[in-house]
Amino acid sequence: MVSETEDFEEGFVRALIETGLSEEDAKEELEKYLTTTVRKDVILGVVGDLVADFMFYDRKEDDCLPQGAIEKAIEVGAITEDEIIEKFASEIRKNT
Repeated sequence: MVSETEDFEEGFVRALIETGLSEEDAKEELEKYLTTTVRKDVILGVVGDLVADFMFYDRKEDDCLPQGAIEKAIEVGAITEDEIIEKFASEIRKNT
């Protein structure tokens, strides 16, 4: 029995071969696609976890920035979502 993943991979390679790529090049393209997709999904999943931690889970026992404080700060205009996002972005840029 062939799995859905194997069906997809075979179909992907076949489609690329039909466009004129060699089987070797088609398999390389499949690897690039799978690697990029998996990494992207994993990275975005971790980002989601980090945001949940930042907004909720890490706030449960935080005396300096308790649960709900970030939302309230945004609500009253003490900080904007864009400022928080930019800080995350600048930290990523600084660390890559």
